[in-house]
Amino acid sequence: MHDCKKIFLFSAAIIMPLIASCTKSPTSASSQNAQITDMQNRVNSVSIAVANLRGLNFVRPVHVGVITRAQYAQNTAQSVSNSLTSVEETALSKEYLQMGCLAETDTPVGQILTDYYSGFPAAYYVDGTDSLYILTDAYNNDTAVLNVYISHELTHALQDQNLGMNFTIFPEYSFYNNDAYLAQTSLLEGDAMFVEYTYIISTYNVYPSSNPYTMAKEWCLEDKDAFLTASDTTIHPPFFLSVKGMLPYDLGETYVATLYAASSQWSAVNAHYSISSVPRSSAEVNLETAFSPWYFEFNAVHNLLLSQSPGIVYADDDNGGFALLLGLFYSQLLDTARVNRSLDWRGDRYTYVMRNGQTYGTLVWALAFSSADAANYMFSNLDKLIRSRTIGGKSPYYSTVDSAADSVSQGQGVTYTYTSSVFTTKLRRVANQVWWLENTDTLTQPIMNLLAAQQTQTSLAKAAASPPLHLALSQTQKHTVMSSVLRHLFTKRR
Repeated sequence: MHDCKKIFLFSAAIIMPLIASCTKSPTSASSQNAQITDMQNRVNSVSIAVANLRGLNFVRPVHVGVITRAQYAQNTAQSVSNSLTSVEETALSKEYLQMGCLAETDTPVGQILTDYYSGFPAAYYVDGTDSLYILTDAYNNDTAVLNVYISHELTHALQDQNLGMNFTIFPEYSFYNNDAYLAQTSLLEGDAMFVEYTYIISTYNVYPSSNPYTMAKEWCLEDKDAFLTASDTTIHPPFFLSVKGMLPYDLGETYVATLYAASSQWSAVNAHYSISSVPRSSAEVNLETAFSPWYFEFNAVHNLLLSQSPGIVYADDDNGGFALLLGLFYSQLLDTARVNRSLDWRGDRYTYVMRNGQTYGTLVWALAFSSADAANYMFSNLDKLIRSRTIGGKSPYYSTVDSAADSVSQGQGVTYTYTSSVFTTKLRRVANQVWWLENTDTLTQPIMNLLAAQQTQTSLAKAAASPPLHLALSQTQKHTVMSSVLRHLFTKRR
């Protein structure tokens, strides 16, 4: 990394925290009036440069507020608490445990999120309010560093006032699609990061006589390379959360820089602020090439799960995309070529349900790849993950693991069966797909038959999905809780 880049971007990474709680009025004690006045003057000054660099004008003035770190942490904790009941928190923790995202010894997911988010932001913009908030401890930073944070947030203000930031809630295809939200967030954060870098380079004359946009793209490419090769020191356990939080920055910025570089015009970037053009998956952001993900129809799977007793107390229906796979195996995926190809991911969908009295839930996860070779590569990695989990204090958890090649109704493939005293897990690869079924009991074969029937699907176009009615935790709640993959309001610090 260039030394001049380190000068301005030296502190720890920022993941996007819970924003709903931070729309409250900032602290307005008289002792902060001078800070607010100084911040407003600074924002007014930086906004001139940002508008010029981004090629957009501010429609309305952006107002400044100040909030303390303690206030922000308190609001974050309250927002997490309000978003999850104790039953939902327990079930969500078990879901991430069974999927390999969290270790059994980890703190409950609500506390993880609270601890993880509370210390991150230096500044944030709240869409729809024309308001930019500065945390008081960030105010004490070096003037140049704080101005860089402000340039990022002012880009969000320009997006909000000129292009709109809320397109994420409209497309039908993203109703259950966590990965689509992450991709859309990548456009927003990538845009702000690209402008932030051009602001640094142009304002502080980092490369005299050089095109700031060209040099900013070089910085973006450095970030992308570090992120994908597991050399980014801002990525730390729990990896799935950190990877999904940093991806919109480290991959989004290159995605936007490439769009801009094609014509040296912002119009190419602006055109993607629409339902028809916004990226639909984290794989697309990484590849910088649009494609329609494979659609797994789960209505029949849901009906089977709903038919069993006792009643469901928690359900989740989502997909993880390339981002989740990268997070599950971060630093273990040594095949750089595969990672650069987004692990050849072409689609996935998972459902997790918890019933009354269950200690562990039922998981059905189907994944599609571009080839049988790519599917086999991920099959091997998931096999290692499943074997290595500690569940109920036991590691290895399974007493026996059997493998069988077959040529049955699902087609030629291989199935691993992992047996324990509590539940059985099956991992199956057939053609270019991998299926993970856990704790499905007598529904295992019927669900496999349903998944097999979709292998004859001729189109990869994603169908519009009707809202699943069985969700115990609404997508609004889930994406508020997992705001690291939803919102787009915070500056990344290094």
